[in-house]
Amino acid sequence: MLYKGTLLTEKTTRRRLFQRLPCDLPLTLHDLKTGEFVAAGRFIDIGVGGGSIETELSLERGKSYDLRWSWRSQALRVPAHMVWDGHRDPRTGSQRYGIKFNRTARLHAQLKIMVEHVLSQFWNSDGRTTKDYWKL
Repeated sequence: MLYKGTLLTEKTTRRRLFQRLPCDLPLTLHDLKTGEFVAAGRFIDIGVGGGSIETELSLERGKSYDLRWSWRSQALRVPAHMVWDGHRDPRTGSQRYGIKFNRTARLHAQLKIMVEHVLSQFWNSDGRTTKDYWKL
């Protein structure tokens, strides 16, 4: 299936309610209750419903965090719940985690605008991908 020039694989459409875009986007994780800094990391992919992140710190599966990042000069703060943990890369020491955003209607709208903007900018004939967008 094609969505605005993006090929959605069977795996994407079967397992996820919202599409995920590959990226390399820095973020910080903070304690949801105190706001205290927990770790630095980066998004590996992101979508309206959540994403995959990578960080060197071991995080607790099932715990919620306050994720913070910038997009187009706008600071975003999103509460997120850690839903899975993946492998630790022996070369870098980083571990991957799957997160689900705790979305409000306003936050859902912000994330949807971000994702649709990225899709509209980077699915064209010059060979760039959504991952290239985050490097600008």
